[in-house]
Amino acid sequence: MKILASAMGDFGSMSGTEIAKGLIAMGGALTEVAIATKLIPKNMIGISIEVTTPPTKSSYNYLESFDPASMVVTAKFSDDSSAPATGYTYPNTAFSTLEGQPVNIGYTYEGVTKDTTVSVVVNAISVPIPVQKGTLTYNASEQSPTWDNFDSVKMAVTGGTSGINAKDNYQAMFTLVHGYAFPDGKNEATVKWAIN
Repeated sequence: MKILASAMGDFGSMSGTEIAKGLIAMGGALTEVAIATKLIPKNMIGISIEVTTPPTKSSYNYLESFDPASMVVTAKFSDDSSAPATGYTYPNTAFSTLEGQPVNIGYTYEGVTKDTTVSVVVNAISVPIPVQKGTLTYNASEQSPTWDNFDSVKMAVTGGTSGINAKDNYQAMFTLVHGYAFPDGKNEATVKWAIN
């Protein structure tokens, strides 16, 4: 307690900046003491990690999950040593956003957790454009076509979806939900259909 009182008395005559510098120096000194007395290994201080070999797969489709196959993550320590970061973590959820994005990689060593990222590209799932299935013959009543390649989970159809007169230029509009694209990369397609 006498030592603490003496230290507090010394601090009383110092500026805030001087006190801060002193505390930083004390922290460094205590760390060196801990290392010197082998309370903690030197290479445990200030680790970082990096992906030194990228994963084989960097391009994904919507709703796929990250695959770390062949990826090597290396931990680097303050004494300039390094070691494989075995047991690293990564998200196992399905990709729900498209285009380029980072995947977070984490590694914990002796209670210290560090993170890095690896870049991937997520693409929309390509689906074929619907086409009229079979033929419709004029019968003076309203008719609607059926469609090949139509999936009500992945797309909606609007526009000219029914007709009465015989003609070959009815037009239906197909719009895809998020995560899907037609072969031209767009999420909408206009398709002609006919009543003969």
